[in-house]
Amino acid sequence: MEEVDNIIIVTLRQVGCVVEDSFKSLVDFSSELIVEGCVRCLKLINNDVDLPLKLPESMSVRFRIGTALAQACKDVGYEREIGYQTFLYSNVESVRRLFMFLIERLPRDGGEAADEPTGFAILLSRSISTEVGRQMKLPWTPAFCRHRGQAVDSSNKQWHWEGAAGRHNFHATPLLAPSGLCDLETTITKDVRAFFSQQLKVASRQPHRKWDVSPSLMETDAVKHTAMQEWETEWNELGLRSGLSQQDYRQRKANQRHKSLATHMRTAMQHSSTATRFADLSELLDSFAAKGGYQQDKGTRFTHAKELQFTQASETATVEEIHVESAEDIGKRREDELEALTGKLEQINAELDRMETDIKRYTTNTGRVRLIECVHS
Repeated sequence: MEEVDNIIIVTLRQVGCVVEDSFKSLVDFSSELIVEGCVRCLKLINNDVDLPLKLPESMSVRFRIGTALAQACKDVGYEREIGYQTFLYSNVESVRRLFMFLIERLPRDGGEAADEPTGFAILLSRSISTEVGRQMKLPWTPAFCRHRGQAVDSSNKQWHWEGAAGRHNFHATPLLAPSGLCDLETTITKDVRAFFSQQLKVASRQPHRKWDVSPSLMETDAVKHTAMQEWETEWNELGLRSGLSQQDYRQRKANQRHKSLATHMRTAMQHSSTATRFADLSELLDSFAAKGGYQQDKGTRFTHAKELQFTQASETATVEEIHVESAEDIGKRREDELEALTGKLEQINAELDRMETDIKRYTTNTGRVRLIECVHS
């Protein structure tokens, strides 16, 4: 809009308005200058317009002049909403549209009809044609003499784009930044601190190509902004209803994720169609329990499910045994199994947390090694 405002200011000066040199846009226009500019344009378009160029002090007279000016604009073809408030309590967008319409309706110097297209559109078209004509007159520069598409005019020492060699594809690379330094609850090891202070490069030097710096910064900022918006949406919709603090809500979400993972693994074990898949999943759960110092009981429901799947005779015997047992024995056995499963689930969750910590440590060490290799290379 800056170019449009400049065209309007130049045109108003040409029709006789006194516009100060400090005015750069329509925001600087006062109500008096707006009324004067509109009246001068209307008088050039229609000689029958008889309106004063200056607004009087009386508010009632101001309202009458504003209403008459709005009606005069409608008479010359202005179809948008307009009234006395457009001039007395001006809005920049409304005034800009009005001036663009009036400038287009201005007659040419030769006294041609006022409805011919003139004004800022013609001026803009002429400006574009002049610039294109200037570049067409410049000598052609070979590709090996251009630096990324920049051609220099030796006559006036100006440069312009020529061709598309200076353009680059949007390519972003992951950027590493120190994290957790200001959080007192986060424990940072000595090696990680040394990596942040001695090995980690600033963001502008991490991409291998300098024209990838801006895309990488925009990508990183967009990812953080998106993650923040998703968290705010989840917290406002679900977190506040839970009545928990943000830290407790995150912890509960992590526990639910671990529990869901363990449930899916057990479900896959129960519905496995081949003995190999069943054995692999069983060994995985057993390894979790073994690393946590917990051994699976022989009388659990999972052991019974395994026996039921592969031995028909054992299934029949187990069903008969369940029918023979009393309700008290069944309830006690179920409580024992539930307690055993709860203990094993806790062991699995602890093992998953330990593995997640190991993965983070491995990722940090891997990034450090890569950066060291880049520095040495």
